[in-house]
Amino acid sequence: MRAHARRFWSRAMEQGLPPGERERLGTRERLLLLRPTVMLQISHAWGCLRYVFSKHLRPTTRRLPAPVQLPTGDWAAASEEIGTQLLSCRFWHHSMRTWYFATAMAEMDSVPLDEELMFVVAALHDIGLFQPRQGRCFTAVGADLARSTAASAGVSADRAELAAEAISAHISPSRPRGVVGQYLQAGSMLDVIGYRMWRLDPMPLR
Repeated sequence: MRAHARRFWSRAMEQGLPPGERERLGTRERLLLLRPTVMLQISHAWGCLRYVFSKHLRPTTRRLPAPVQLPTGDWAAASEEIGTQLLSCRFWHHSMRTWYFATAMAEMDSVPLDEELMFVVAALHDIGLFQPRQGRCFTAVGADLARSTAASAGVSADRAELAAEAISAHISPSRPRGVVGQYLQAGSMLDVIGYRMWRLDPMPLR
């Protein structure tokens, strides 16, 4: 069931759904998308309550690592140029906080990341909000840009697809399959709604 939901969501994000098909979503598809959304909201609400009311939580939280250096590869440079040109100042700052939170949480979890790839997906994940395409999810625009900038920078098609998949999946109500997508989602959600903040020292988040 979870795999079916992931495939359905992926197709909707990457290819878009025609208006008639969007209107004819069956009960099964609606439930597949509703269940993980509800579970995420419950998890977030419970975590926030623990964060606010537990007297024993704060000593067990962990401090985020210090900010890391920006990647210097051609792919990262191209993505940064696009992001600074197309995004508003507020959204660019969100993208950079997403990158920092994602990278820092991965380091905190002892999970190795492709640093340039992580920067690219953070820089491009919201581009589609400023360059919309009719009938397509905004994440598909960022995914396409990840592929085109990768090709121009001489990056392999495999890495380009990892970036595209991460961007497409970051707004999925389910946890993305790839590590980069998981931390893109986590970093973005930490910045926007404070998700997972109960696991972290509050000082660096202020």
